Amino acid sequence: MQRAWIEISEESLKENLKQLKSCLPSDCEIAPVLKANGYGHGAALLAQALETMGYRLFCVACLQEAIALRQSNIQTDILILGYTEVSDAPYLKEYDLIQTVVDYDYAKALAKTSIPIRAHLKIDTGMHRLGFSYENITEIEKTFSYSNLKIEGIFTHFSQDEGRSPSNDAYTYLQQERLQLVYQALQKHLHVNLKMHSLASYGTIHYHDVRSDYARIGIALYGILSNKEDLKETKISLHPILSLKAKVSHVAKYEEDTMIGYGGQMVKKGSVIATLSIGYADGVRRSLSNGLGWVMIHNEKAPIIGKVCMDQMMVDVSKIINVRQDDVATLISNQDGSMSVYDWANLSNTITNEIVSTFSERLNRILVK
Repeated sequence: MQRAWIEISEESLKENLKQLKSCLPSDCEIAPVLKANGYGHGAALLAQALETMGYRLFCVACLQEAIALRQSNIQTDILILGYTEVSDAPYLKEYDLIQTVVDYDYAKALAKTSIPIRAHLKIDTGMHRLGFSYENITEIEKTFSYSNLKIEGIFTHFSQDEGRSPSNDAYTYLQQERLQLVYQALQKHLHVNLKMHSLASYGTIHYHDVRSDYARIGIALYGILSNKEDLKETKISLHPILSLKAKVSHVAKYEEDTMIGYGGQMVKKGSVIATLSIGYADGVRRSLSNGLGWVMIHNEKAPIIGKVCMDQMMVDVSKIINVRQDDVATLISNQDGSMSVYDWANLSNTITNEIVSTFSERLNRILVK
């Protein structure tokens, strides 16, 4: 019943976690980031595997993603990293979710609901996206006076941790220092027991000496970094966990020069063209069209012919013996000769995060050993 699907390697996932854990002190826990459907890999599928492995905190971007995990019977704590409308506060209690408090006005609005809400405070230490200013200790401390807000942690997000340089180091350590100043003030004035976290994927890889109770690991969990160049500064070995595959739905041999697909790419007499049951609505980039990209069939390269369509695409299998309907084409994998997520990102002039997070919901996700 599968036209196209994603396979997730459990072995590679475990190896990535082992490698990433080696970068962290023993008292820092990995909090897998499963936003955007697990960066397109399948949030529920991954959460079930990670829960079995014993991970105790998952991170998502929004309320809908958190509820979807709860509805998939995930019991692990879930931290919503983004904004949730105050009118939706009842769902935070119903599904036992942890909400990020993004600023003081938001804290006051949540307090007015009188709904018991578990929370972490976002502290803006220099990203300037969300959060209480680290300088405004008074407002941060006032937030603890709201009895219905059960504040369990504070956190920040580094903006310049993707590579080591004197300027990146200086700013990253400055952000960490600002977060620690907030933490120390809260300890001194309120004597509260809080988790403090700042590390994400790149921080985990590059800044081993940063104190963080959690490492919120997203893209690196999936065995890739945002750009292939970033691998040069990485001492650990990461293994992409995703393979993208589709069925051959049609094979035709053309007895004369023929125009293929929208806009018409010319193929020569005798060409054999296979149609695959996957397209840009599934996440295949149109930037791979007209021979720039390829797939693997029978362990041989088949160039993409014509423009990638919404639900289908064509490939040239003239040099591949005996390609038939229902054969499997591999679009992305670790096998020799296959395109990688890095190849897709390079041809699309973007980062890998964008590539994988746009893989469609209609692609089945399968966990393999």
